[in-house]
Amino acid sequence: MSYLDPSPKSSKTKTISLLVYFLISVGISLQIGGSNWDIVWHGVKNVESFLTPPHIVIYAGVALAIGSIVFRLIYFPILAIKSNSIPKLSILSNVIKPQSELFPFPIKLAFIGVLLQLMAGPFDFWWHNNFGFDGLLSPPHAVLATGMLTAALGGLIGIFKHYKDNSYSQMVRSFLLISFGVFLMVAVDLILMFTLPFSNGQYFNFNPEPITAMFAAAILIPFAMTLSLFPISSSLKIPYFFSCITAVIITIQAIATILSNSYFAGLLPFYILNILPAIVADLFLLRKYNGQKNRNSGVTFISEKRYLFASMLVSSFFITLFFPWSVDVFGGYFKPSGETRTEEFLLQILFPVILPVFIPISMVSSFVAGIAANKLKKKPFSILS
Repeated sequence: MSYLDPSPKSSKTKTISLLVYFLISVGISLQIGGSNWDIVWHGVKNVESFLTPPHIVIYAGVALAIGSIVFRLIYFPILAIKSNSIPKLSILSNVIKPQSELFPFPIKLAFIGVLLQLMAGPFDFWWHNNFGFDGLLSPPHAVLATGMLTAALGGLIGIFKHYKDNSYSQMVRSFLLISFGVFLMVAVDLILMFTLPFSNGQYFNFNPEPITAMFAAAILIPFAMTLSLFPISSSLKIPYFFSCITAVIITIQAIATILSNSYFAGLLPFYILNILPAIVADLFLLRKYNGQKNRNSGVTFISEKRYLFASMLVSSFFITLFFPWSVDVFGGYFKPSGETRTEEFLLQILFPVILPVFIPISMVSSFVAGIAANKLKKKPFSILS
C-alpha cells in the first residue's frame, strides 16, 4: 500500500504536500514583489547595500521556497520509511525513477528553480567584483529570474495535481488561483526585464534597442498572457477566474510598486480600476441555467470563443495592469523629461501611439496565442498530468 493512498494518514500527507507547493508560490510572490520594490527603492534612495528592506523581502521569499522544498524532500521519505510503504534501500531508486511518488515532477521542477536561484547569488557576487554595478538585466539576474519562473511553475503544477484530486475544495481552488497569478506575473516580469531601459551597468549596457523593445513588449506580453489564460480558464471553468487572477497581480503590484513610495501611492485608486476589464470578462462568460444548475457554482459556461475573447480583453490592458514598468518600456524611445511623471507620460502617448498602434498589435498577438493554445488544448494540461 502506498503512503499516498486515500486514508486518514494519507489525507494528512496530501494536505502537507499541498501546503508545501503553496508556500513555494508564496515564496516566489515575495521574491517578485521584493524585486519590483527594489527597483523603486533604487530609484528613490539610490543606494546599494545588502540589508535593504526590499532585499530582506527577497531573501525571505528565497528562504521560504527553499525551506518548503527541503522539508518536502526530507519529510516524505521519512514518513514513507516509518509507514513501511517504501523500504529504506529503495529510497535511492525512488530518487532516480521519474515516476517516483517521493520526488514527483513538480518538486523536481521547483528544486531546479531554487537551485538556479542559489547559483545566481555567487554568480552575482562574482559579476559585481569583476564588472562593477549592473542594471536590471545582467547574466546573474537572468539566471535568478529563470529560477523564479521555474520554481513558480513547479508550485503551480503541484497545486493543480491536488486540484484534480479534490476539485471542489475551496482551499485548493484558492491556492490554484493564487499560484497561477504569481506564475503569470513572474512570466510577464521576465519579459519586462528584457525590454525595460534599466540595464546600463558600469561596464556593460544591456539596454535593448528602444523601438525593438516597444514592439517586443507589445507582442510578447499579451501573447504570454493569452497563451496562459485561455487554455487554463476554458479547461478549469472556475467562476470569476479572470477577476481572481487579476486581483492577485494587482495585490502584489500595488503593495510592491504603487504603495512602496509616495511618488505612486496617490495612484492606487486608479490602479485598482484594472480589475474592471477582468470583471467584464467574467460577466461575459457567465450565464444562468434555465434548468439544471452546475452543482458547484449554479452557473454554466458558454463557448470557448468567449474564453478566448475574455483572455484577449484582459491581456489588452497589460500596459495599465503592469504599470509603471510597461510605460517605462516606451520611455526608452520617447525619453520624457525628468520632470514628467509616469502617468503624465502615459497620457501623452496613449492616444497618438498606444491606442492606434500598439493595442491593435497586442490584440493580434493575443489572437495568435489563442490559436496556438487551442492546438495545445487537444491534450489539455499534458504537462500537468
